[in-house]
Amino acid sequence: MAEITVCLLNWKRPENLPLVLEGIASQSVETRVFLWDNGQKPIEDPRIDWRIRSSANMACWPRWFMAVHADTPWVCSLDDDLRFGDPHVLRDGILAAEGLEADQLVGPFGRNLSPGLSYSEGSNVWGPEDGEEEDWNVDIIKGRHIVARTETLKDRLPLFCSTPTEDDIAVCGLVAEGRRHHHVRPHTYLHRLQRFQELPAPHAIWERPGHLSRRDEVARRYFQASD
Repeated sequence: MAEITVCLLNWKRPENLPLVLEGIASQSVETRVFLWDNGQKPIEDPRIDWRIRSSANMACWPRWFMAVHADTPWVCSLDDDLRFGDPHVLRDGILAAEGLEADQLVGPFGRNLSPGLSYSEGSNVWGPEDGEEEDWNVDIIKGRHIVARTETLKDRLPLFCSTPTEDDIAVCGLVAEGRRHHHVRPHTYLHRLQRFQELPAPHAIWERPGHLSRRDEVARRYFQASD
């Protein structure tokens, strides 16, 4: 039986998907693959277990709609500009999450907001300089790769979200119920980061005007200020 469902998106980078799927297929744990297809050209691949073809670009939130329909204990997001280059990435993510509370998300790319809940004035937590043998509590696990318990997402996430392109902030805030520093960037990912393969990322959301201001707005909506 599959242990984790990997939720993918497709829009304007369909050439990356075969590489992404190869990385998923190489994992040491059994997986299922869901794809929300926003692209103009339909993606057909036997490695995809469930695909929804959208006639309009609905951005990122629909992958979480698919995630809550998974029948595996675990689900994860994986952006289409990131390929697993190590067969144990998913195994390590699950092992790290198993030792935490049910509503703590894990992933390799973390960020902490500023005291005033500003995303743009916050700081990233993901490199070796952040402590090779330490797990770091963070506000946000970036949507590039988030590992979560399926039942937790079913309990905490709504079907509709008004922030379709800043979905990672919304998911982290909703699951944590607004609490700060609740999610975890496990130290085990540091040894895997060197083996992630960065794929071409044209049309990236972070390149759009106003990207940081939108993320600031969403962070203030879903998180509570520290005492």
